[in-house]
This record gives sequence, C-alpha cells and structure tokens, in this order.
Amino acid sequence: MKETLQRLDEKPEFEYFAIHYRAPDGKKKFKVPDDDDGERINAIERYYEKNESDLRIPTQSIPEGDKTQALLNYNYDKFSELFTKRHQIAFAKLLENAKNINDQQVSESLITTISSTIEYNSKLCKWSTRNGGYGGHTFERHAYIPRVQPVEGNPLAEEGLASVRNFFENKTLSAKEYCQHPFEKVKNTETGEVKKHLIQGEKVSEDRLLSLKSKTSEKLDEDDETVDYIITDPPYYDNVQYSELSDYFYVWLREVLQDEYEEFEPELVPKAREIVANSSANKGEDFFVESLTNVFSESHRVLKKDGELIFTYHHNENEAWSVILEAIIESGFTVAGAYPVQSEMPNNPHISDLDNAEYDIIIFANKEDTDEDITLEELRQNLYFELQDMIDEERQRHENLSTADLGVILRGKSMYYYSKHYPNVYTDDEQVGIGEVLDTVDAGVEQALENTVDLPKGIDPITQAYAALYQRGNEGYDDLNKHLLAKNLNVSDLEDEKLVKGPRDKKEPMTADERIHFIEGKLNSNGDDGNELLDIDRVQYLYHLYKTDQNTTEYLKEWKSDDLEELAEFMADVSGDERYENVMDMTLQQF
Repeated sequence: MKETLQRLDEKPEFEYFAIHYRAPDGKKKFKVPDDDDGERINAIERYYEKNESDLRIPTQSIPEGDKTQALLNYNYDKFSELFTKRHQIAFAKLLENAKNINDQQVSESLITTISSTIEYNSKLCKWSTRNGGYGGHTFERHAYIPRVQPVEGNPLAEEGLASVRNFFENKTLSAKEYCQHPFEKVKNTETGEVKKHLIQGEKVSEDRLLSLKSKTSEKLDEDDETVDYIITDPPYYDNVQYSELSDYFYVWLREVLQDEYEEFEPELVPKAREIVANSSANKGEDFFVESLTNVFSESHRVLKKDGELIFTYHHNENEAWSVILEAIIESGFTVAGAYPVQSEMPNNPHISDLDNAEYDIIIFANKEDTDEDITLEELRQNLYFELQDMIDEERQRHENLSTADLGVILRGKSMYYYSKHYPNVYTDDEQVGIGEVLDTVDAGVEQALENTVDLPKGIDPITQAYAALYQRGNEGYDDLNKHLLAKNLNVSDLEDEKLVKGPRDKKEPMTADERIHFIEGKLNSNGDDGNELLDIDRVQYLYHLYKTDQNTTEYLKEWKSDDLEELAEFMADVSGDERYENVMDMTLQQF
C-alpha cells in the first residue's frame, strides 16, 4: 500500500465496512453500514465543509523524524489528517467546551482527560481481538504505525475504551480519589495476588508539594550537597522518541492552552535539547552520552555525600546499556547495584506480539570515594571470589531467584568494583577503557555462574552465546536475554544470525540443517573468503558438507584452527553427533 500511495502521490482513503455496537439485549454485535449510516456520514462531511474555519483544528505540518517518517511515507502531511472529520469536529468542540468552564482546575482536568482520549481515536488505531474485541490505541508500539484497516472510535459513547466518559471515570476520577486516599500495592510472592494497602492519615495535596518545575535536568537550582535522593527515569537511548510522539497530543492542547501558558507558544514540541539518540536530528551516541553525563554530573553535585541516585532502565540493545553506564561512571558515581524487576505484563501490547524484555533494571549509584589504582587482572581475580560469596548470599535471600536474574545482579555488583577504581584501571601501564572492562566483568560473571562454555577466547561472542544456549537446550525470552546481557548481546543478535527460533516462552537453538541456506547465502555474498562468517557458521557448514558426502578440502585448508577444532569437539559432545568432530580430523590426503 505504501509503495502504491507514493507512486500515485496520494493519501490513504478508507471506506466504512462494519459498525460495532451494543444491541438492546446488551450483546455487542457487528452490522454492515446501511443508508441511514451513509446519510450521517454525508451530513458530517457537509457540516465540516461549512464550519471548518470556525473549528479549532490543528494545522501543523508533520516534521521529518525517526518516528514521523512512517507517516510521511504514507503521504500524511498534517497531524489533522490522522483523524477523521468526525473526530476533528468532536475533539475541537470537546476541547472548546472544556476551555470555557470558569473553574480553571476543572477546565484543565477535563482538557487533560480529552487529550488522553485522543490516543484511542485516530486513523492509526486498529481492531484488537483480545477480550472479545475492541479498538486499540495509537501508540501500542511507541511509534506511528499507519493502518490499512483503521478503527474509528467514538469519544462521545456512553461506554468503551475510546470514550471520554471511560477516561474520566477510570483515569481522572481515579487519580483524584488516589490523592484523597493514597495506597501501595503489595504482591503476595506465593499466590501472585496483589492487594491495595491504604496509607492512613496521608493525602496528596498542593500544600505537601515543595516545588514542581518543567525544565532541563542539565542545570539544577539546588545548592551543592543538599539533596538526599534523586529518583529519575532517563531516556531509553533511541528506543522512544518522546518529543516526536508528544506532538500528536501537543497540537491539540496548543489550540486551547497557548494563550494561558508560554510553553505552548511553539508550533511543535521543542526538540533541540531532548536527550535521545535520533538519526534524523543528527543525535548519535556521543550526543547522548555527553548530555546524559551533564544530567548525572548535576545530580552528583547536588546530592549529599551519603545520597543516592536511583533509576530504572529498559532496553533490548546492549549498546544502550554501555552508554548509560559510561555516563554514570564519568559523572563520578559508583554503581552500587543493579536489580531486575518486572516492568511489563506478558499480555502488554508492547511485548505480547514482539520479543521485548518484560523487565526493567533498577540501578543504584552513590558518591563512594574512588579507590587506588588496580590492574585489570587484579580486578578480575578480586571479582571472582567476591561473586562466589554474593551468589551464596543471594540464593539464601531469594530461594526462587533464576540464574538469569542472578547474572544481572552480579553484573551490577561487578560494575561497583569497576566504578570504585574508575578511571584508574590499568593493563601494562595503560588505562583500560570501559568496553574492555565490561568484557572482563561479563566473563567474570559467566565464570562465577558456571553458565559459560569451555571454549577458547578466540571464538566470537555470538558463537559462544549460541553454544551456551545449545548446552542449556531452551529457555524463555527474558531469561535468554538476561544471559546474553552478560555477554553484551541480546536475543536479536542471535535471531539476525538465524541461531535461535521459537515462541516467546521457548527459545531454542537452530540446527545446522536449519541454517544451511543462510550460511550459503553468506558465503555467496562474500565470495569464498568467509570474512563475515561466525565460527559456528564454519563448523556447521563443514558438518553439512561431511554428512552430505561433499568435498571439505577447500574449506578445511582455509578455516581449520585449534580454536575451531575445540568448537567442533564441543558441538559433538552437546549434540551427540560425532560427525562434528570427525570432519575436523579428516586430512587433506583423504581426497
């Protein structure tokens, strides 16, 4: 569809083909639009043409960006085009009526409610078959996703996810009730049941608020060493383009709030200083690290000597983890620990149809003083014994702690030892960079957990990870991802190499037979030198040639090495197939 629209230079057009409604007997049903429905649609068209100039409908053009490009690819030019004419009329009138309420607090509460409702009412919403079926919401993937068969929600309905009434009763009123009766949710670790526990004698009220500011965290107003804790939620590298997505709501809010607040004077959300990695804005890793370091440095300045910086982080790409650790350590912090906690429920649309992590990592950092110089080898040796003790302690504290979760905890503690010495870690009188230290830390964690394979260091990391999974057999996405995190890899690295398959709850290694066409494609695209081949590619290709009675001489002559022989021996042991090992024993004289 996208290619056709681009070729014709046209925007998407849609026809109504079904109406979802609740019948008098209470049951939800579908119907084909009839003549009366067609006349209502035509009446809306006529009303829109007659009154468009009087309606407060956004006119901003969609800018180029990492996320907005998906809209431009479908020839959408303006944000208003993401909404049907019926939606444009409804939201223009709803916001205008809310704006005209005399009580400012009530007015702006309703404006906020209506703004939230907009997420469930656009041409970017699709039909969801979950729970009997309903219209989904725009940002279920933290992205703009043009739909071929969109669902037009009804914000004026008496019920339903897309209705203003639903958002008012379940969001706005619930928030106000929480302010009057705040509570904590406590989960029973044995039954999984979650209960609310009211906090007696507490209220969330304006007189309890010290201050609330909307400004950059790169320059804080507080004096040096005056803050006990900083709890923050930093941007997830390139994972969520907050300002690009916020424009969707901002353009509507601006229509009714620009005269009240100077923050709504710009046509779109300001983006220049947003701390994200964004290729469209020429914001790469260096910008992200430098900007986040500025924020963490300010946090370090205002924290008391015994204060703590606490934040959660969530990302599938390990490059994102490396840069945030770099920013923490360069800011003068010592990483005190890292702990995995569940962040997304398994049925959440952000992960249910995609292989995304269900957990966040909570990171604790403090201002503990730096220790004296240390060599990388001393760091490695010290870590090994410390990690052994930690494993025993964590196992006693948490009986059901998985090996993968334990690996995350150990990695966080290992970063504590590195950050305590940073930057004074040396090899042969030269300072060691964070990348090399991370590799050493990861190897130490693997060794302590005995979750690694006994293969030479020269074997590439992806092959090492695949071999470890082959040894374990299979595991769920999250556990596999946590294991890979300790190798500075993630599940997508293995999937890109066709090394892992299966549904979310059971990821398992792909066999040589399943990968052979992929390996042959690599060989064909790179000639016969195999520069882009992994070590496991070479072993599995030799295995394939051997079992199909083909000549292996050419490849053995080029590839055979002590490291590859050890890998072949390992694969023979874990697979029970001696042909992996036999092919490496063949001599050139046999041909």
